Amino acid sequence: MLSIRKALIAAGLAFAIWEAIDIFTIDVPAVAAVFAALFLACTAWFWRRDSKRAAAALLVLFAFEAAVAPTLKHVMTVTKIADFSLGVAGVLVALAVLAPPMRRWAIK
Repeated sequence: MLSIRKALIAAGLAFAIWEAIDIFTIDVPAVAAVFAALFLACTAWFWRRDSKRAAAALLVLFAFEAAVAPTLKHVMTVTKIADFSLGVAGVLVALAVLAPPMRRWAIK
């Protein structure tokens, strides 16, 4: 079973790869390079330290990617949907990591 931690790492790596590929396909490749580096750095930071700050940084990056997905130019609709869906999934996983753990209340 995929844990929440592994899901956040997988989503961060997926967007890092996506942005690295976008370097060769968009009008301003420097922007894609910066975002690829940010996703990779934050994912590595979270992987090494299990940091809440890294998860929060990934949350912001995922939210930005989901927000700009509908405005992508010269891409197919399925690409916009995939970008938006992966961004929303990343936001949800990051929120699950940041949420305090639920405690089970035992009836005594």
